[in-house]
Amino acid sequence: MTLATERLILRPWKEADAESLYEYAKDERIGPVAGWPAHTSVRNSLDIIRTILSVPENYAVCLKEDGKAIGCVGLMVGMKSNIGLPDTEAEIGYWIGVPFWGQGLIPEAVREVIRHAFEDLHLETLWCGYFEGNEKSKRVQEKCGFTYQYTNTDAEWVKMMDRRTEHISKLTREDWMRRENYQTINAETIDRWIEEGWEWGKPISHEEYAAAEQGVWDVKLTPTKMVPHEWFGDLKGKKVLGLASGGGQQMPIFTALGAECTVLDYSSKQIESERMVAEREDYQITIIQGDMTKPLPFEDESFDLIFHPVSNCYVKDVLPIWKECFRILKPGGSLLSGVDHYINYIVDAEEKMIVNALPFDPIANPEQMKQLQDEDAGVQFSHSLEEQIGGQLEAGFAVLELYEDTNGEGRLHEMNIPTFLAIRSMKNRRDLYGRKI
Repeated sequence: MTLATERLILRPWKEADAESLYEYAKDERIGPVAGWPAHTSVRNSLDIIRTILSVPENYAVCLKEDGKAIGCVGLMVGMKSNIGLPDTEAEIGYWIGVPFWGQGLIPEAVREVIRHAFEDLHLETLWCGYFEGNEKSKRVQEKCGFTYQYTNTDAEWVKMMDRRTEHISKLTREDWMRRENYQTINAETIDRWIEEGWEWGKPISHEEYAAAEQGVWDVKLTPTKMVPHEWFGDLKGKKVLGLASGGGQQMPIFTALGAECTVLDYSSKQIESERMVAEREDYQITIIQGDMTKPLPFEDESFDLIFHPVSNCYVKDVLPIWKECFRILKPGGSLLSGVDHYINYIVDAEEKMIVNALPFDPIANPEQMKQLQDEDAGVQFSHSLEEQIGGQLEAGFAVLELYEDTNGEGRLHEMNIPTFLAIRSMKNRRDLYGRKI
């Protein structure tokens, strides 16, 4: 079997990989810390391919660009593991050549093998170990969702003829599904809300579209305040992306103003509404059902403006989204975003008491997940201003203007306590040193 990720191909080992394997496995920084001796020759590497690596569920990690083997990742199922497991469980192991450290390649490979283990092989639990001092391996496990279980101290390790301390971590299928598939949960939740009459799932009327064609219009990034028209400039002929902005509310307005619009949203109901309005008003729009946590399916510098209303509260990590927005905007292009202010996540349902510590992360905190389930709120995450504003700055944006907004209802709203921000940012034509970009 062959597996694939954005940058990698994971395939069975071949004897032709011997030279490449030796190139990286001869490095003393690789094998010994992982529990096996450094390779001594191409012949030694060939023998290891034949006798050790050419087994089911063991994969050469290869770059897509050239197919060269640069590392290894694999599953040892049941009693084939080093720790004696039932057939429904497996141990995962991995390494990658030193020149490729620090690029996120091995976590990328491990995540794909985890997916394969749970979705294709229907395993229930994965285990992974690292030896004392191997901080790189520890970080990979943490990034991929493994949690510490126990430590074996002064254990004999025959392959290296020494004694070691090994830390063992575990990832269950249930935990993985909760961690990786929360976007599916959110898409299904939003579809249900729309069926129940959710405000942000109601498309505009024909009368509102016709008014926009005459220059009478408004749109929101946050619950109550309209976005200043000055933030948009003249939209005629501009290429506009509605990011997580489906539902037939904003894109029809921008189209009526002369923009060439594309919308990306993961909710099938929001996509249906977007398509319905376009057919009713007889205009062209590119409609994509997709997940904004994945690399966006657009070429560099594709858009003049990205309109991104409040939605990244349903996403765990926002920095990759800001970086993708920067990539696909043209120089001088604008990002208009609505973001959470994290206050909503520290208070109880009645907004009277502080009950949660930050960050609010239901994947890491089962009690917070239960709170969301009890409130039928999908899977939501708090984000600090460092993540929201600082993340845009880190991605390369210049933040030009912002305003605060409230929930629009509830006790915090009644007390005029802001819980959201609307931000206007620009992809600079020059970097911080005044050089053209």
